[in-house]
Amino acid sequence: MPITKIMVPLDGSELAERALHIVREIALTTRARVLVVRVVEPPSLLTLGDRLEAEARVVREAEDYVNRIAEDLRAVDIEAETATPYDSDVPGALLEQIRLRKPDLVVMSTHGRSGLGRWVYGSVAEALLARSPVPVIVVRAAGAVRPFLPTVKPPRILVPLDGSEYGEAALPTAIELAKVFEGTLILARVVPVSQVAFVPETPIAMQMVLDEELKAAKEYLEQVAARVRAQDVKAAIEIEVGPIVPELLEIARRVDADMIAISSHGRTGLSELVFGSVTLGLLRQAEVPLLVVRPELIAQQQLVRQEPLEAAARQYEALQVIELTAREAAIVESALKYFADVYPAGDPIRAEVRRIYEKLSRKEAAV
Repeated sequence: MPITKIMVPLDGSELAERALHIVREIALTTRARVLVVRVVEPPSLLTLGDRLEAEARVVREAEDYVNRIAEDLRAVDIEAETATPYDSDVPGALLEQIRLRKPDLVVMSTHGRSGLGRWVYGSVAEALLARSPVPVIVVRAAGAVRPFLPTVKPPRILVPLDGSEYGEAALPTAIELAKVFEGTLILARVVPVSQVAFVPETPIAMQMVLDEELKAAKEYLEQVAARVRAQDVKAAIEIEVGPIVPELLEIARRVDADMIAISSHGRTGLSELVFGSVTLGLLRQAEVPLLVVRPELIAQQQLVRQEPLEAAARQYEALQVIELTAREAAIVESALKYFADVYPAGDPIRAEVRRIYEKLSRKEAAV
C-alpha cells in the first residue's frame, strides 16, 4: 500500500524529535503528507483560576510547537498539517488521531528509560505498538542509533520471519519501503535451540531434527524471497540457530541492516515472535529503527479458522493409521508434550495437541 500520510507524535523534547529525520527521508521520496501531533495533557493540582490560565498556556505552547515543526517541514517542500488534542490519556489520544486522520504510517521515538516526560517503555510508545492499526516505525532514543538515510544509500531492511502468517505481517510495508528506496530485504529465520531440545538422549537424533529444521527454514525463506522478487524487490536470506534476539542483532550487524521490520506477534500470536520478548528485546537493543506491524487482519482470519479445528481433527482421526517403532513413538510423544506446553492456555491448538499426546500415552500404557 502506498504511503501517502505519515503521523509523527512529539512531546516537545529533543529525544522525541529523533523521529523527524526518518519522517523527512520517507516524505521527501514518497511525497507523503506529514501530520505533526502533540497531545496536550491537562495541568494538575491547581485551583480553578490557575488551571484555566495554565490550560490556555499549555495549549498555546503546544500549537506554537507543532506549527514550528510543520513550517520546518514545509521549508523542505513537505506538506504538513498539525493536531493538538487535549487529553490526559496520551496513547488513547494518539490512537484517536490515527482513527480520524487515517495515516498509513506512524513514526515515533521510544524515548528510552532515561527519557523525559511520560514516553517510556511500558507507556506511550509501547501502548501504541500494542494497539496501533497501522505500521509504526520506532526510533530508540537512548544509546547509539544509526540514522536511517535511504536517500544516501539503498537501505537493507532485515525482516525476521518464523514461518507463520502472523510473522509475515511486516512484509507488505517492508516491500513498499524497499520499492520506494530501491532497497533490499534480508529475510531471516532463527531456529531456537529449544525447538530441538525435546529430542531424547542422543546428539545424533538432535542433529537430525536440527538439520530438518534448517532445511525447512531455507525452503520457507526461499519461497518468501521468490514472492518478494516477483514484486521487483531484491531479497536475500539469512538462517541462524540460537537465542532469537541476540542472533537477530548479530545478523543485523553482519548484513549492515538499516532497519528491522517485524510482526508484533508470530505463529499463534504467542510463540517465537512475542511482543514483550523478541519485539521488545529488539526495541531496547537494536541500533537501527524498528518497523513494527500488528497482524490484526490475519488474527481475525485465524479466529474464524480456529472454531472448527477440533471437529475437523476428530473427523479424520479414525482414518489416519501409521506404524511407529517404540523409539519413534517416544520421540513423537516428547514432541507433543513440548508443543502442548508452548501454546498458550485457551488456545484450541494446545487443547488438540494435549488430547493427541494423552491418547498416545494411553495407547503405550495399554501395550
